[in-house]
Formats: sequence, C-alpha cells, structure tokens
Amino acid sequence: MKLYVKRYTEGRTTTWRGFERPVELPDMPNLKDIVNYGRSVRLQKFERTIVPENLHLDPKKEEEFVKAEWHKRLNGVWIYIKGEPVYLTGPAYVFFNYWYTEAGSLPDFRMEAVAWFQIWDMALRDPRCYGILDIKGRRCGDTEKSLFCGWELVTRYRHSWFGMQNTTEKDAAENFDRVVLSNRAMVYFFKPVLFDSDMPKAIMEMKFPAQKVHSEKKKKVKYDRKVELNSKIDYKPTKLKKYDGKRLRFYHLDEPGKITPSEMDVVKQWGIVKLCLTKTNGKYLVGKSIWTTTVEK
Repeated sequence: MKLYVKRYTEGRTTTWRGFERPVELPDMPNLKDIVNYGRSVRLQKFERTIVPENLHLDPKKEEEFVKAEWHKRLNGVWIYIKGEPVYLTGPAYVFFNYWYTEAGSLPDFRMEAVAWFQIWDMALRDPRCYGILDIKGRRCGDTEKSLFCGWELVTRYRHSWFGMQNTTEKDAAENFDRVVLSNRAMVYFFKPVLFDSDMPKAIMEMKFPAQKVHSEKKKKVKYDRKVELNSKIDYKPTKLKKYDGKRLRFYHLDEPGKITPSEMDVVKQWGIVKLCLTKTNGKYLVGKSIWTTTVEK
C-alpha cells in the first residue's frame, strides 16, 4: 500500500460535537490506498500495527519498517471504519499503537480520541493558536492524551522542553512519572536515548550519557540509528513564575480550575508561560500548551 503524504489543498473539514468550529482535515488519498479498502463493513475496524519479531536481525527489513512507521507518525493515515473514511493524525497513530497508558495497557480505540487528536493537529498548525483549553468530564483520558502530546513533540523536535504543573507539586510529580513509565515501554525506534536512568525522578534528559573510556573496545560504542535530541521533560511546583524566562515547546497545566489564587494565580502564570512558548518576546509562536480540567455535572 502506498504511503500517505499529508497535504491541505482541498479545504476538507469535518465537525465534532462539542467543538464550535469545523475541523480541518488533509486531502484524502485514492480510495484503494485507504487502510481497510475492499474489506466488508463489519471488518473495517482499527487494528494495531504488529512489530515483526526479531526485526533487528534483518537490517534491510528493519530499515523499511522503521521508515514507514516514522512516515506515518509525521503524516498520519486514512482508514475505513464501518464504511466511513477516517483520518488518524500522526500522533494519534503512535498513541493508539505504541503508548502504554497509566493502566499499563495500550489505549482503546475511540472516535472521541480520533476527534481530539484532529483538533490538536489543527491547533499545532495554526501559527496564532497557543493550544487547547480542555474542559471535560472525568475519566475520559484527556490528561493521558495531553501528556503523550508533550512527549511526542519533544521527541520529534530537538532542543525542546516539556514542562508541567498541577494542583500540587505531588500531583505534577505523578504525571511526570506517568510519562516516564510510558516512555520506558515505548517501542525502541521511537524511544529517545536518555542521559541517565530510564526511571528519572524529576527530569528526563534526552541526550547521550557521558562515557568513561577505559579501553579500545569501549571507544567503539555507538548509538546506531539514534539521534541525540537534547530535549527534556520536567515538572515544577504550583508556584507563580515557574518557567519564567525559559523556552518551552510544550506546557501542560492539569486541573487549573482547582488551583486557588493563594496557591498560584493561574491567569498571571499564563501571562508568564505564554512568552515561554514564543521567541523574540512573543513575535513568533514556537510552542503549544494544553490545559485539562474536570467539571462536575
């Protein structure tokens, strides 16, 4: 099947309940190039990509497979679901196939999540949009998707920083730990090289570890097929002015609706973080943010 290349020339859109504007979609490929083409409607469903066993033993096959998976991460895929063509964004493709959630399992495929990632894709491509304010019900998995999006950005762009805050520093640390465990379980060709342990406690630094060379044999150690990203992920206490003066690729604030002004003035903190997502003092937007907060009935 021909690999899909994402383009926006047809003005294609869709609508999702709960979102106030049409969501832009990329051009659709030829029907025969859509996943599940030719299958009966009842069999047109999402099926995870299977990484072949012992893939690394066949370098040529491994290279072709890994290149194809990276291509899908960057371009997304179109797939027939019950007779309807559906666009899975690149991040959605990685999330459904490879991201292990807080529960220790891969996420369920849900159209709600498909819509969420399409909206996120539109926010990413809009040079005037700072991100998403996600006001939601409980247990719908949006915090999980948001943490994944931060990880996905800083493992795709070099020299990037994903920072997070929460209602308390303890809660922020728990979200950080969720990212650490998911990164640890990530398939090897998407997993970044880390400077230290793959179970860091406060900061995940994506750079090659310093090596003490004691022999000619150790001089030959290389990180084949790996890139030194020099990106990082961390968290900060729920205090005003944290991240002030830093450049962030992604900022996640969890449960801002539960943070009292005495703990941290959320509006003032956003005024600080907004500049952290830009360069030349707000002229160019280079980062994005997602805020997730739950509401009762």
